[in-house]
Amino acid sequence: MACGLGIRAAIRCMTGLPAQLKWPNDILLSGLKAGGILSELGVSGPLVDYVIVGIGLNVNLDPAALPTGVAATSISSQLGRKAERIALLQTALSEIEQRYAALLAGSWPLEEWASALETLRKPVLLQTMQGPLHGVAEDVDEEGALLLRLDDGRLQRVLVGDIVAA
Repeated sequence: MACGLGIRAAIRCMTGLPAQLKWPNDILLSGLKAGGILSELGVSGPLVDYVIVGIGLNVNLDPAALPTGVAATSISSQLGRKAERIALLQTALSEIEQRYAALLAGSWPLEEWASALETLRKPVLLQTMQGPLHGVAEDVDEEGALLLRLDDGRLQRVLVGDIVAA
């Protein structure tokens, strides 16, 4: 959550673009994927030993260079000019550090993260390891799980999945 929010804030600050997030880990510009976040967690019982976060962001990529059918964009494509990568990185690291400090102080960014999720309160198709789920992405819970209102009215809590269509 903290990393996604930091990247979103940096993009907004440095470019003015209205970056949003897609549950659980994508960065969107104009509804198209501009980046993603992957993390690995190490735990010992109830304690977190480490978290490794990888962030990929299409900054000065020409979307035409991507394979046909890939719905992606880049900051430069949205701006119509090259973006300042070093300044964007510095701002992103500063924004992430601020949120990390808040986490250490006991502040959980759930409300800010939920408000940044473009996919909430919209119909979605969610791919899971158990198969596809259709419904409305109603909300997220304290752990970041998606609360999906299925077409049959049941509320399904989803920890892992990929929203592939709205």
